[in-house]
Amino acid sequence: MPANTETPASPGNRRLRVVRRHSVSWAEAGFFLFAAVTHGWALTKIHLVPDLGPNLPKWFDLTFGIPSPTSGTTRAILALDRGDVPTALMFHPVATVVAAFGWGFLAYLPVSKWTGWAIEADRRLERWTLWLTLLAIFTSWICKLLFLGREWW
Repeated sequence: MPANTETPASPGNRRLRVVRRHSVSWAEAGFFLFAAVTHGWALTKIHLVPDLGPNLPKWFDLTFGIPSPTSGTTRAILALDRGDVPTALMFHPVATVVAAFGWGFLAYLPVSKWTGWAIEADRRLERWTLWLTLLAIFTSWICKLLFLGREWW
């Protein structure tokens, strides 16, 4: 049986298709582990950190005098895991979306492995997703620099 058996409802000309799963890829396992550790760590910090507190300067801040493109990521994940979506979006909108996707992936992968079906994206969609994510990180960084106060960095 080929690695990617197409279903009748999912012909090969679509960007996303449902395929028969034979194993979990390294990328899926790595993202699953990363999401589980990140959200598990954040959930343990929810009760230990009463407020999200001030931002500690990182090497990028100290070197260039401006926040890095990933500033606010940890606080965004903590706010999202608390259920405070507006605050999470203010800290880092892209990290909030990726963290929410991580929660969904934590549910998807075990179900996919158990049922034997997976969703597969073609290479073009994967490339576009990567470039759009990088563009979103850069755009949110520029917007934070221009429009938000230092407490959101």
